[in-house]
Amino acid sequence: MDALSFLPNPIVFSDGSSYELQNPITDFRQCHGTEPAESRILYRCRHTNPPTSPASQPFILKLKVQISDTTTSNPSVPQPGPSPTTSHELDALRLFADAQTPAGPNLVAFENFPQPAEGLLPGGYVNCTVMSVLPGKSLFELGYWSLEEEEREEVREAFGQALSAVRELGVEPGDKGLRNVMWDAESERCGLVDFELWEPFSPEMEVGRTEELQKWGLAHKPPAKNWWAEFGIHTC
Repeated sequence: MDALSFLPNPIVFSDGSSYELQNPITDFRQCHGTEPAESRILYRCRHTNPPTSPASQPFILKLKVQISDTTTSNPSVPQPGPSPTTSHELDALRLFADAQTPAGPNLVAFENFPQPAEGLLPGGYVNCTVMSVLPGKSLFELGYWSLEEEEREEVREAFGQALSAVRELGVEPGDKGLRNVMWDAESERCGLVDFELWEPFSPEMEVGRTEELQKWGLAHKPPAKNWWAEFGIHTC
């Protein structure tokens, strides 16, 4: 049985708008180190109320569901939500939306509601965050280190512009890695995703270009003892 079969599709928000879940972008998996315990999945979605044409630009819907904490013998207590990581990300997405920046996802809509009796943790929260889609693919998916050096340099220049744009809005990304850098070769632009972990930016955080690129895995590919260690550098 599908773990999320209790969810309606489309999902109707409290303002009457609705979003149809389309193809999943990730699998449904537990988030590590969160309190309360939760699992998440990302979908492509489309706005169905008001009706939109099939060709309308899709959105991303991040779905988070409170689950039972299997690391403790105490029964999990349903929480009203939203989760702390969701609240933190919403703060960044609202900043991006207010500025209409293409450097990060813009918040489109948000809904928080309790799980029904047939849910994974009845009464626990369900968070639905709808955001804009950044063009291109992640550098991890594209195989950044397999690109020609000329294109890698184009990526690095575009990345610097995206990071500066995000920092100008007072946001310092916390989850740095190739998987969170989007590259659109057609427009030659980068964008940054996943802002569950971020902190207010201050000029003291700035480091030299080479060191910054190294932090994100964009320069001086870190040596690894084996392929598994190399994989872990960009996925942990």
